[in-house]
Amino acid sequence: MVRLQYRVFLLPGRPKTSLAEHRAIIAAVCAGDVDAAERAMRDHLTSFTRLLKQAIEVARLGGF
Repeated sequence: MVRLQYRVFLLPGRPKTSLAEHRAIIAAVCAGDVDAAERAMRDHLTSFTRLLKQAIEVARLGGF
Protein backbone atom coordinates (compact mmCIF):
# COMPACT_ATOMS: atom_id res chain seq x y z
CA MET A 1 0.00 0.00 0.00
CA VAL A 2 2.77 2.45 0.87
CA ARG A 3 4.34 1.82 -2.52
CA LEU A 4 1.09 2.77 -4.23
CA GLN A 5 0.71 5.87 -2.06
CA TYR A 6 4.22 6.88 -3.09
CA ARG A 7 3.33 6.36 -6.76
CA VAL A 8 0.30 8.61 -6.37
CA PHE A 9 2.43 11.31 -4.77
CA LEU A 10 4.84 11.19 -7.71
CA LEU A 11 2.14 11.87 -10.29
CA PRO A 12 2.71 15.14 -12.15
CA GLY A 13 1.13 17.99 -10.23
CA ARG A 14 0.11 15.85 -7.26
CA PRO A 15 2.53 17.34 -4.71
CA LYS A 16 1.27 20.85 -5.49
CA THR A 17 -2.36 19.70 -5.36
CA SER A 18 -1.82 17.76 -2.16
CA LEU A 19 -0.14 20.74 -0.51
CA ALA A 20 -3.07 22.99 -1.45
CA GLU A 21 -5.53 20.43 -0.09
CA HIS A 22 -3.63 20.16 3.20
CA ARG A 23 -3.41 23.93 3.51
CA ALA A 24 -7.18 24.20 3.04
CA ILE A 25 -7.73 21.63 5.80
CA ILE A 26 -5.36 23.42 8.17
CA ALA A 27 -6.83 26.85 7.43
CA ALA A 28 -10.35 25.61 8.14
CA VAL A 29 -9.29 23.91 11.38
CA CYS A 30 -7.37 27.00 12.53
CA ALA A 31 -10.39 29.17 11.74
CA GLY A 32 -12.60 26.86 13.75
CA ASP A 33 -14.80 26.27 10.72
CA VAL A 34 -15.94 22.70 11.24
CA ASP A 35 -17.99 22.54 8.05
CA ALA A 36 -15.16 23.85 5.88
CA ALA A 37 -12.67 21.51 7.56
CA GLU A 38 -14.91 18.53 6.92
CA ARG A 39 -15.48 19.57 3.33
CA ALA A 40 -11.75 20.12 2.72
CA MET A 41 -10.88 16.77 4.27
CA ARG A 42 -13.53 14.97 2.24
CA ASP A 43 -12.29 16.66 -0.94
CA HIS A 44 -8.72 15.61 -0.16
CA LEU A 45 -9.68 12.01 0.58
CA THR A 46 -11.87 11.80 -2.52
CA SER A 47 -9.06 13.11 -4.70
CA PHE A 48 -6.47 10.78 -3.21
CA THR A 49 -8.78 7.76 -3.26
CA ARG A 50 -9.55 8.28 -6.95
CA LEU A 51 -5.84 8.38 -7.79
CA LEU A 52 -5.05 5.44 -5.51
CA LYS A 53 -7.71 3.33 -7.24
CA GLN A 54 -6.12 4.19 -10.58
CA ALA A 55 -2.69 3.20 -9.24
CA ILE A 56 -4.07 -0.10 -7.95
CA GLU A 57 -5.60 -0.84 -11.35
CA VAL A 58 -2.34 -0.05 -13.14
CA ALA A 59 -0.45 -2.30 -10.70
CA ARG A 60 -3.01 -5.06 -11.20
CA LEU A 61 -2.43 -4.87 -14.94
CA GLY A 62 1.32 -5.12 -14.39
CA GLY A 63 2.16 -1.46 -14.88
CA PHE A 64 4.27 -1.05 -11.72
